[in-house]
Amino acid sequence: MNMPQPPSLRSLATLTGFSLGTVSMALRDDPRIAPKTRELILRTATAQGYKPDPLLAGRMNHIRRRSATRAPVKLAHVVAWNHLGSYYEFGPFRDFKAGAAARAAEFGYEFEDFLLDDVFMHPQRLAGILRTRSVPGVLIAPVQRPEIIHARLAAGDPWLKLDFTAYATIGYTLNLPRISRTVHDHAAAVEMACLKLSSRGYRRIGLVLSEIMHTRVHRRWLAGWVCSQADLSKAPRPLIAGNLTDPAVFDRWLKREKPDVIITCDWDTVSAHLQRLRLGTPDDIGLVDLQWLSPDSARAAVDQSNHEVGAAAVDIILAQINRHERGEPAIPKTVLVPGRWIEGPSIRPAT
Repeated sequence: MNMPQPPSLRSLATLTGFSLGTVSMALRDDPRIAPKTRELILRTATAQGYKPDPLLAGRMNHIRRRSATRAPVKLAHVVAWNHLGSYYEFGPFRDFKAGAAARAAEFGYEFEDFLLDDVFMHPQRLAGILRTRSVPGVLIAPVQRPEIIHARLAAGDPWLKLDFTAYATIGYTLNLPRISRTVHDHAAAVEMACLKLSSRGYRRIGLVLSEIMHTRVHRRWLAGWVCSQADLSKAPRPLIAGNLTDPAVFDRWLKREKPDVIITCDWDTVSAHLQRLRLGTPDDIGLVDLQWLSPDSARAAVDQSNHEVGAAAVDIILAQINRHERGEPAIPKTVLVPGRWIEGPSIRPAT
């Protein structure tokens, strides 16, 4: 008994009347293929039960990545900020972009910034530009004013409608109903720091956060700290303040809670308070930075692996492109990227 042959690129080309090259490019969502042609080929492939050969697909991806003659296809990097210059002043954002651009380049894609604001580039206009250019994937950077976007969504404004492309975001600031994202694993980072500190003999581990950062990371740092406490009733209560620069707020907390080490996302402010109070690190009190930004920083800290966070976001988008998925994912995914412990002189040395 002869078993039916599975559909192939050649049989799909025969059924649709297009060349092998056109069929292959359409199945990869190549923007050089007209949308109507691409949709016809994809519908035919689905109806015929076509499944790509994973080994062959992997080999072809490798060949395409090494090809220097392929016409450039761009992924969009949408930055909802008042100005690109001010966005890139923050080191982690530069690292996100570098990691994402490097991963895109590995697969033959260029990576282009698109500034989104309400003055020069309205969301509807930007969506139209991306659609016209047949951009296959969009990475939305952390947004500056998430409360404005969320108010629009609550009022029924779709904000940036991307039903024609694959997309993902970085971080928690963009809280769309269905969007995949990559983030640093904030909770695991604090748990790692607490474990390191406990092994150095610290017993009263304090947590100091600004209210804005506490909100932007969806309270994940606090969650990690809570999970690390053997007895919450005896632990120093965290300081989460709208204005960490207020000496009275910090001094009251320090006097009341008596931490022997502080974990913070605002190193400059907390270290300035300690210097003002003439408390040295690590002799008088330990200090750990949750946002390590530079190899030149002489401190114990957590490297948030921001380069890898950016790369992982592009991985999500490329996977969607390869699966021919556009618009809202049926099941949004959150990829947690672990941080890395950085030894430094601001805490007791390991024994």
